[in-house]
Amino acid sequence: MAPYIVNFFDHEEEAKIYLQKGIKTLFNKQTLILNDTRLMIKQDIIPHIPFVGSYDQRILPILSNTTVVFSDPFQRESHEYCVSLGLSRDVEVLTLSNNHHISLTENILADDWFIDQLRDRNFQNIVNFSVNEHVELLAEKIGAKCLVSSEISAIANDKLKLKQFLEHSGLPTIEGVYTDDPDIITSYFWRKGHYFFKDPQGVSGYGFWSNQNNTLEQILSEYGWKEIIIERVIEKESSPSVQFLIYEDAGEKYACIFGFTDQILQEWRYYLGNQSPSVYMDHHYLRSEFMRQSEMIMHYLFEIGYVGFWWIDFMVGDGQIYATEINARFTWATYPAITSYLLSDSLITPWKYITREGVVHSHADYLERSIQSPDEYGMFPLCIAPLDDHGRAQLLFIGEFDEHDI
Repeated sequence: MAPYIVNFFDHEEEAKIYLQKGIKTLFNKQTLILNDTRLMIKQDIIPHIPFVGSYDQRILPILSNTTVVFSDPFQRESHEYCVSLGLSRDVEVLTLSNNHHISLTENILADDWFIDQLRDRNFQNIVNFSVNEHVELLAEKIGAKCLVSSEISAIANDKLKLKQFLEHSGLPTIEGVYTDDPDIITSYFWRKGHYFFKDPQGVSGYGFWSNQNNTLEQILSEYGWKEIIIERVIEKESSPSVQFLIYEDAGEKYACIFGFTDQILQEWRYYLGNQSPSVYMDHHYLRSEFMRQSEMIMHYLFEIGYVGFWWIDFMVGDGQIYATEINARFTWATYPAITSYLLSDSLITPWKYITREGVVHSHADYLERSIQSPDEYGMFPLCIAPLDDHGRAQLLFIGEFDEHDI
């Protein structure tokens, strides 16, 4: 039986209860947390984006009463700052020397001493950014289990399976086909108009090509002879997303929609951040349509058997609302949405989450400029771990104000 879905628009207090219980269910002393953001990135791309390993630390503010592993460098001052605001209480942080050529999970697997340390702690579960065969192997080595299998994780993130569900359910889909035939790919490449060619497992703009920005040779050499999605490019008005959580407690599943945000995109393709609430928050008809589609998709997800955090990407264009992607994992909007909630005790407080590049401020500068009590509006340094080595800071701005003033 599918669980009842709590929607924070209509039942904020009930949604807060569900969210809090879900957080406690996922994060506890029996669970090892690995927010290994490199797991979803193609192996040959990882060495070219060395800052990504630091992004694992975005999860720290939403954790409590648990153990997490991060790659170095980790600034203990950031942890102390979170604790001063009532966040990250009773969190044991273990660190491992970073190898930016591989994922954190693979790095742990290569370190027998570190694995022994994890095994000695008798963890029952591993909660990771996502789950693949490396995560399952690590769980086996330390005597723990994954909440979902690598197979379920892959199915839940599959854009093609989502598109097939949308078609079967009569929900709006963008004109196109899915195929592994190079002749069909070639024919669409040479059609008039703009077409996207999408890998069903691609993330953050990778595995995503077009007949105007790529050559046919590039697409044919990179798609890997597997079934891909080809869709007509429509003029996009906006890219909202819906954040939710499915968790299991005492054999029963619970579901909670806790966020409705707009994505901040570069060239309508590369993700830069999120802001909440969505511009459609007060458009009751459109908002209800986003929720109607979301709840139908959530029932599809119940059948898959995934538990954890999710994010559904939507696109508004051609006078229609299209669900385009499911991200079955911690997402860029998960961390700021829950951090804002934990600080403000509200799911409707406005916030904006962005990445700043070329940053020159020190960690101490950011901590001094940031909010100093949980009831303040202002800047929160969600992830400043890549500051020294890469000049990057991921910042959460809470409340109605101009972040450029900070």
